[in-house]
Amino acid sequence: MKINVLRVVSNLGTGGVQRRLVSLLPYIDSEKFNISVCSFKDGPLKKTLTKAGYKVFIVPRRFKFDLICIIRLIKIMKSEKIQIVHTHTHKPNTTARIAAILARIPVIIANEHNVDEWKSPFQKLIDCLLARFTDKIIVVSKGVQKFCQLTGIPPGKFHLIYNGVELKKFNDKKFRETKRKELGIDENTCVIGTVGRIHPQKGHEFLIEVVEKLLIEHKSLIFLIIGEGYLREELIRKVKSLNLSKNFLFLGEREDIPELLSCMDIFVLPSLREGFPNTILEAMASSLPVVATDVGGVRELIIPDETGFIVPPANPSALYESLSKLIQDKDLRYKMGNAGFERVKDFSIEKMAKETENLYHKLIEDKKCLQW
Repeated sequence: MKINVLRVVSNLGTGGVQRRLVSLLPYIDSEKFNISVCSFKDGPLKKTLTKAGYKVFIVPRRFKFDLICIIRLIKIMKSEKIQIVHTHTHKPNTTARIAAILARIPVIIANEHNVDEWKSPFQKLIDCLLARFTDKIIVVSKGVQKFCQLTGIPPGKFHLIYNGVELKKFNDKKFRETKRKELGIDENTCVIGTVGRIHPQKGHEFLIEVVEKLLIEHKSLIFLIIGEGYLREELIRKVKSLNLSKNFLFLGEREDIPELLSCMDIFVLPSLREGFPNTILEAMASSLPVVATDVGGVRELIIPDETGFIVPPANPSALYESLSKLIQDKDLRYKMGNAGFERVKDFSIEKMAKETENLYHKLIEDKKCLQW
């Protein structure tokens, strides 16, 4: 008999958490698990999920403790005979867990994807209270677990499952020439790219800050900014004011990430906080050297000076130094990119799926033993 699972996300946009979920679900054994997805906001990935045969529910959440949203979630959980509720990120981890507790769902799992330093003492208290009714809290890195434990949640509640990447989707260089031609980029130009929502967390302003200096020594550079966010227009104005418009391409949200990665030479992630960045996994799977800030679980993925460089956050001089080394040394880029590809094989989507399945089975069996 199949186990009914409801995965709850905040939206169905093309963010890292959502894209990873869409990648993961086909690798979960459909003979053992019947998975549905619920989101507080619609988005382009709904079409992808429904086309793949997954049932998708859209339940709007208007504010933090939205009673109507909670009631609707309870109805879905009961009508679908859900046995496992698995929530992702802050909003679902609060609202959907409350609904699951009230619906008396046998197994409740919350997924923590980030180091959420912005959380207020009140929200941390809510997290601690909800943790008492949560069977396991999946963390995507040791760095995320360390942060979560500071809120007072006991270590035994956590279960580490690293994000995984679909290796077969990346590292195909056949797109490099055509994609560069489409973007109007010469083959001899060094392309540096980043993927992520355009939000203060991602530190795009620090990247822009070092470009002027990089262009003094390295004339032929293009920077690809892939993603959407409320800071986009502000960053475009800043780039224009610095007369750097010809060196930046703001590409917005894209569904051709593997192809865009194939036309890059260097991947950079200047974030101020992260959990375990999916974009670094994808960059390494594309054989790209990575320059990333020392936040969250980045050190659990990148081997410094072997697969890339790790720099302090909000430190333009360190960012400049590492990027400059890679720009001027093509052999170093090739060496680090290959080492990164070998490294990322330890973080496959298949491994992530198997560990998720094992946790589901264990928690269901534990509840049967307790006769809950």
